[in-house]
Amino acid sequence: MSHEDLRGSDGECGNPHPAAEVFAYLRCSQPAGELQLADREALIGIYAALDILVWVLIVPIAGLSLISGIAQAIGTPWGLLRYYWIGAKLLLTVGATVILLLHTGAVGAAAEAARDGGRHFDALRTQLVVDSAAALVVLALATVLSVVKPRGMTPWANRAIRRENQATAR
Repeated sequence: MSHEDLRGSDGECGNPHPAAEVFAYLRCSQPAGELQLADREALIGIYAALDILVWVLIVPIAGLSLISGIAQAIGTPWGLLRYYWIGAKLLLTVGATVILLLHTGAVGAAAEAARDGGRHFDALRTQLVVDSAAALVVLALATVLSVVKPRGMTPWANRAIRRENQATAR
């Protein structure tokens, strides 16, 4: 499919092929250097707002998710490390939170590159898309673990159950 096939008769980005909407969008998006002045100003505003939202909303919610998950696990019969799936969710959440904190600098760098017209802006945009996709994969995995709840208790749970059974038998 050629680039001309993805543009409508008026030259605007359109897509006559419904199955290729994502590819049409990606092919019609302009590199940062080719943006008009109004588009550049909008882009600067969007990335500045994103930088603020990451620190004011996303990072605190990630921390609260980690804290509330630990509190719920401790306060329920499921326990924190009694089942493998809960341990896996804990590792996913801790890992995702740490990676989020490491990659928040990319949002600030993208905001700065958009403001300054930096040549690394396109690479930063790509990194943000990849980071977001990875976060969605982690969320999907955590959701699947919560719904499916694969069987299997950890060795710590088995020891605790044996101790409880011995205490009850006395």
